[in-house]
Amino acid sequence: MAAHEAVLDRVDDPEVRETAEVFLKVMRFEAEEWEQEADESRRSDTLFFWCA
Repeated sequence: MAAHEAVLDRVDDPEVRETAEVFLKVMRFEAEEWEQEADESRRSDTLFFWCA
């Protein structure tokens, strides 16, 4: 995720940049939720994302 955020300012196409920003926002949220739940339950999970 950090790699994607690091190059976001290099994306020239506004539509692609907006899509990437939305994706990163969702990824940040899911990563934070996963970390919190993993700490509480001491289990590991897998996250899957797909585009329709």
